[in-house]
Amino acid sequence: MKRILYFSGLNPEGNSAAGVRAKFFIADLSNEFKIKNLSAEKGLSHLTFTLASNQERLLIRLLKEVIVAFELSLRILTTKCDLIILSSPPYFTNLIAAIILRVFRKKYIFDIRDLYPEVFFHMNLLKRDTITGRFLLWITKIALDGATTSITVTEGLVKAIQSNYHIEPVLIYNGYDANHFYEIQKDDEFKVLFHGNLGKMQNIDLLVSVAKELHDIEFIVAGKGPQEHKLANLPNLSFLGEVLNSEIPKIVKSSHLGLSFRNDGIINETSFPVKIFEYLGAKLPVISTPHSEAGFFLEKNKLGFQYKNSERNQIVNKIREIQKNSNTNNVDLTKYSRQYQSKKFTDVVREVLN
Repeated sequence: MKRILYFSGLNPEGNSAAGVRAKFFIADLSNEFKIKNLSAEKGLSHLTFTLASNQERLLIRLLKEVIVAFELSLRILTTKCDLIILSSPPYFTNLIAAIILRVFRKKYIFDIRDLYPEVFFHMNLLKRDTITGRFLLWITKIALDGATTSITVTEGLVKAIQSNYHIEPVLIYNGYDANHFYEIQKDDEFKVLFHGNLGKMQNIDLLVSVAKELHDIEFIVAGKGPQEHKLANLPNLSFLGEVLNSEIPKIVKSSHLGLSFRNDGIINETSFPVKIFEYLGAKLPVISTPHSEAGFFLEKNKLGFQYKNSERNQIVNKIREIQKNSNTNNVDLTKYSRQYQSKKFTDVVREVLN
């Protein structure tokens, strides 16, 4: 039986989107291969050292990623395995590990959820034309070009990787858990849901503005992040804080409309948030911003609507319209389940190892 070492960074049994993606991949791979999983999440670590939380200072986060990278590389080089899978995040940990793996001619696959250092450029944390920016682009190219193959989560990322690196990525979406996301009888009271990360990429100001305007409609928000303070003092908005992944399906299935508001910019315009798959799995219509890969998918399949972030009034009117004529979708979305996508990943791994 072929042996695979899978580094997921964030633990598959944890509460992160990256961890959940790894959990389903590992489960399907385990039917055919011997899997050793390594992660470095605080409180859930399989490594001696752990990654920093997002609340820690940038320098501390970078230092911990570097330390984890060298421990990971040592573990990989002293473990008998036929293939290594590096799943992002963390960027610097995977970058260093990939360089070492390339030097030692090890076979590895990159699972790319976010394309770094492009994220740093987009968030104005770093300029592309600086020495540091150019160095990171160069070293990332070395790391990715050394991979046997890569997989990624959106068509936009596929095109970006194709145009910048000597590797042909395979598109494997995120998805919904077919065992838990499905339609059930809704409550009579119309409920609008936003769940997930409340970080810089999310347009929480738009969410608050829409909720204030639709003061007679109940809004539910589940998640955590630096913008959660903006959700206080809204009588029609119930903020649940961080919710375990096991509890999310119940909340989604009891709602009538799912929202995914993200800020403008190329990163969000090429994104397909996990929450949208989960809304669709529970047969909810979806409203998303800005115009994006996910939004065009919703429109093409008549599963929802996309707007510019400036089109607040149109969003308010559409929510009113959905409230009056709430219908569920009848589109077969089986191929967008995590189970289906995981089988595609196993196919890729099987081909690499044959």
